[in-house]
Amino acid sequence: SDALLIIPLSISLNTLITMWDTGVTNPLTLRQEWIDHHSQLFRYKWDSTAGIDAAGHMIQSKSYELLAPLDIGQLRVAPGLLVYGVAFPPEYDFDAILGFDLLKQCNWFFDLPNRSWAAFLPARSD
Repeated sequence: SDALLIIPLSISLNTLITMWDTGVTNPLTLRQEWIDHHSQLFRYKWDSTAGIDAAGHMIQSKSYELLAPLDIGQLRVAPGLLVYGVAFPPEYDFDAILGFDLLKQCNWFFDLPNRSWAAFLPARSD
């Protein structure tokens, strides 16, 4: 995963290793096994149709409502976010994929040589 942009995010005091992916429109896709292990944090909504991920793997996802807040840097997302569960292939060494619908809500700073990052809420213009 040295070529991937990986950041942590938190759901109900649980830290997940998360891949940053501007090509995914879903706000958050989680490893299905993680959802199953933390089922009290989710309300099942529906099964989605099958698809193919960027690596060419066939995927089937399930949709859930997240019942806990999600924290990414300074961004706190209230409960109620629609998230997707996917059985990631075993070679994927991350727990979640952070997609564009959440990425666009923050201003991001990356210091790749020092492996640090920050997410800031945009300044309000009221």
